Amino acid sequence: MIKVKIKKAYANEYAILYPIEYLIINNIYYYLVLVANKDKVVYDTILLPPDKYSIRKQTFTIYHVDDTPETFIAVT
Repeated sequence: MIKVKIKKAYANEYAILYPIEYLIINNIYYYLVLVANKDKVVYDTILLPPDKYSIRKQTFTIYHVDDTPETFIAVT
């Protein structure tokens, strides 16, 4: 069981991301992220492998396969 402690949120025009915690699966660290709509209702969760995201103090970027990276700006 994971006890969620939301420390920071990142948003763009489409969604709000709540990075939660690292999970280790087959010796690979994944980042568990909750995805919410603009009303802050969580509608999805994603597990991001290390090469599919970068997290900075003010931005969270997700790298999609064969597509433009999606950047979210810190909101809390």
